[in-house]
Amino acid sequence: MVKRWMAVAGLVLAVSGFASRGVSADEFADALNETMQPWREATWYSRTGNIGVASLGVDEFRGRWATFVARFETDPPPPYARDPAWKETLKRIAALAETAEAALANESTAEARAALAGIGAAMADLRRRNEVTDLADYVGRYREGVEAIDAMLSPDAQLDDAKRATLDAAARRIVAAVDELVKYAPQSGADDKVLLEMAEQNREGAAMLAAAVARKTPPSSALEIVGLIRVVRSNYNLLFLRYGADSHSLFLPAG
Repeated sequence: MVKRWMAVAGLVLAVSGFASRGVSADEFADALNETMQPWREATWYSRTGNIGVASLGVDEFRGRWATFVARFETDPPPPYARDPAWKETLKRIAALAETAEAALANESTAEARAALAGIGAAMADLRRRNEVTDLADYVGRYREGVEAIDAMLSPDAQLDDAKRATLDAAARRIVAAVDELVKYAPQSGADDKVLLEMAEQNREGAAMLAAAVARKTPPSSALEIVGLIRVVRSNYNLLFLRYGADSHSLFLPAG
């Protein structure tokens, strides 16, 4: 279980450090994962326009975050015990959650989304500051590739050689990013079959997209490529909803 939740939470922890503080790796990683789950749900539903469910998620997250802070604010595990900004990060996330809740109450979804994204960014910055890399970072790199190719094409676009070359390079970047994710997944969640299955599903979708973009006989149409981009995007969304920890945006099916 610990490997799975460490992957989800996006934090790598020194077990020896826990022993000296009386906190096990399981305890901290499980606590953080449980805390972040309603944030992921709120982020998802704020993107789908379901303000009511998103509001419930934010409210639940605020309560769980307060519990998490009370437990770990003054006694964080390594390497965060050495981070002078640890307490400030906890306070910032609490403030962003409060902002998101108020924005949703006022039906200001754009403001709410920005605040929820800020929570993810704060978590990512926490890891970077402490030289920690985990599953969330691999998911984030994958997201950046999907975001880039998603903005390149419309179903009725004309595909000349230059455009195909640009798409091919973008598709290759997606494949490389998801391959890194797939390689990392067993290290961080070897006992989590859902994670491994989702990682493979995302790799298969990325490979199909790359193959279609590269195909010359017959050449792929813009409509076909857009359809496969939507498959990749949908696969990513499911991965985020279960395992994302710092993605700044979600990709929803068009139309």
